[in-house]
Amino acid sequence: MKIIRYTGSKHKSAGLIVDLIPKDIQVYLEVFCGSAAIGSCLYEYFEATGKPHPTYVFNDHYKPLIDLFRLLAGPKTGVQKLIDWRNRLTPEKDHVPEILAEAEQQKKILRQTGSPESFWFLNRLAYGGFVLPDERQDVCSITRQAILSRPGLTRCKPTDLWRAREQLKNVNFSSQDYKSFLDGYFDTCGIGKGFLYFDPPYYGLNVLYPGGGWTQDQHREFWNVLQQIKHTCRFLVSYGPLPYSLSDFENMGFRVLSHQLKYTNIQTKKREDSTEFLIMNY
Repeated sequence: MKIIRYTGSKHKSAGLIVDLIPKDIQVYLEVFCGSAAIGSCLYEYFEATGKPHPTYVFNDHYKPLIDLFRLLAGPKTGVQKLIDWRNRLTPEKDHVPEILAEAEQQKKILRQTGSPESFWFLNRLAYGGFVLPDERQDVCSITRQAILSRPGLTRCKPTDLWRAREQLKNVNFSSQDYKSFLDGYFDTCGIGKGFLYFDPPYYGLNVLYPGGGWTQDQHREFWNVLQQIKHTCRFLVSYGPLPYSLSDFENMGFRVLSHQLKYTNIQTKKREDSTEFLIMNY
């Protein structure tokens, strides 16, 4: 479901992560869903195998993102509106001034209203595909060079949007911080019925995240929360640099795997090697 471009998206490692997710789950909850790459890949697995789908729940604290998913999952007119917008604003050289002017207008609308359509338009145009929701910074970086060299609008085909709608219309949506989301989940779903996938801001890589990512205390608080729920449900966490040593995680009762991947450094615009850790309690 490659309809948005997101820093830290798990599209390239989705297959590996889905292989690690138990397939007997009743509820799948993606707590920091972002581009929802893992949930989308899991949906494709159940479609391909014919096994019964779990209930899907996507949560992200950035409301315009969740509202975009709701728009796509709703009446077909929502998808058609995005397709019409895509077809009107092509990356041809003569249209660049028009696109830049439209981008400035949509920045204002996004700031003022949180419009999911504005979020999608800007997300597709921004270099690296990231729209910053932090009002202290510019909403996104859109330049003439980026439009001509990375035609993000046209790379998202109408078939991609319709396919996304087929997946998203089966999803329940939430837009909360992770602690509020977990409190609500345990209140309504009880213990042991769901599987939680976490892809939080990575430790030590605050430059990649709007508003500067998480502080060290926020990372510690996150792992304290997971310590409290590790005996109530199964979960898997994607993490970059670790805030603790491998032995510390093992002493907490977690299993840790790792694999190598490449990512685009949004400061240098270069591809770099990185290690991603997959931490689970099963």
